[in-house]
Amino acid sequence: MNNCGVCNKTIKDDKSSEDTIVCCTSCLKKFHLGCLHLTRSELKSARVAGINQYRCTSCKTKPKERTHDATPVRSATDSNKTAADRYKNTECKSNPTEKTLTSIPEETLRSFTQSLLQLQDAFDNMKREMSAFTCALNSTTEDVEYFRKELSDMKKELKDLDKYKAEVVDLRAEVLELRHELDARQQQKYLKDVELTGITEHQGENLPQMVNNLSAKLGISLEPHDVDDIKRVGQRTTGSDSRPRPVIVTLTRRAPREQFLRAARVRRGLTTDMIQVPGNSRRIYVNEHLTKSNRVLFSKARACGLQLKFKYVWTSNGSVFMRRTETSSVLRVTSETILEKLMNQQVNKNNTRIDSQYS
Repeated sequence: MNNCGVCNKTIKDDKSSEDTIVCCTSCLKKFHLGCLHLTRSELKSARVAGINQYRCTSCKTKPKERTHDATPVRSATDSNKTAADRYKNTECKSNPTEKTLTSIPEETLRSFTQSLLQLQDAFDNMKREMSAFTCALNSTTEDVEYFRKELSDMKKELKDLDKYKAEVVDLRAEVLELRHELDARQQQKYLKDVELTGITEHQGENLPQMVNNLSAKLGISLEPHDVDDIKRVGQRTTGSDSRPRPVIVTLTRRAPREQFLRAARVRRGLTTDMIQVPGNSRRIYVNEHLTKSNRVLFSKARACGLQLKFKYVWTSNGSVFMRRTETSSVLRVTSETILEKLMNQQVNKNNTRIDSQYS
């Protein structure tokens, strides 16, 4: 229920009063047509396309409030346009885009769509390849970490191995020293022995009688109490080129042993037939009884002396000595390293001599 803006009487809101009541679009007040002195034709003209466009006198005379927005003021011609015209204008504004889209050839649209699909496929392939590359990269990273760990472990093992190498070097030096010491002790036991090589071996041989015959040829006399033991040593070999085993004569004192060796050095060229040994005549060699290592060293020293033209190579009390001439100094050979140095020196001298000839 509302009151008239002029007479302030109650206005009924029903359909029957629509033709006799008008409402202001600005202040929303309702008025009787009679109070406003309006006719029904004038009311129809105020309602354009069924929409009320009436404004009361107070609203028309009221000054328009200034606003700060950027919305343009609707002109009188725009206000007189009907809603249908505004709808048509809106429809016309949206139609150009549709017309533009419909104006594109279908072939171009199809080609553009196909290019988009190909681009999408290429992008999907790139995503799959990128995913596979990421997986491979992760796997490679794991392998690199594993190799790094293995490398770190190997470095630690190498450090331990260096320690072990140092220990092995020390142990080898100790073993070599112990061997030299053991060999020296063993050689001390042979200081009363004389080694006879080249004497033909046969069954039923009388070694004491053979030694007496040999001492007689050397011009010395050995009493029975001077000889402690006489025996052959080593493994017996068979064949046409087999060599007889050496005979070891162990004396009770060092004095007869030194006498025996000196006489053998003076009286060279003794053979088996001179001491009544059956079989083919063979030359007899009288030397000191050496250990295996000293025997090998003495053999290499003789070969080196022969090659380097050393006049004397001999042993004394288990040690090996060399002398180039009668007036040169005596060289004691304690290891094969000394022989190697002699050979290298000779090679260097020969090279120097050759270079001087061509310079």
